[in-house]
Amino acid sequence: MCVYVCEEKDQFYEQLSSAITAVPHKHKLFVLGDFNAQVGRDQSLWPKVIGRHGVGKENANGSSLVRLCSMQKLTILNAVFQQASKYSLRGCILAHIIGT
Repeated sequence: MCVYVCEEKDQFYEQLSSAITAVPHKHKLFVLGDFNAQVGRDQSLWPKVIGRHGVGKENANGSSLVRLCSMQKLTILNAVFQQASKYSLRGCILAHIIGT
């Protein structure tokens, strides 16, 4: 079971990475989606990816998401700005931040 699901997830992140790479860096890029990811609170591990307002413990999907964001120089905006707890990281907004 995990082999099939894990392969699909890996393929998804590879395709997403390719799509992100195809966008010129000078363009503004926002990626919106429900990644079913908890990225955790450890900003020291991912300083340009996760802000001070990460939520929960990092799960496997969160690990995949922060790795993708780190490779693509994306920031998870939901973890940068403080939100009411009922809205915290339900869907993720990823963005290229100028100067990162």
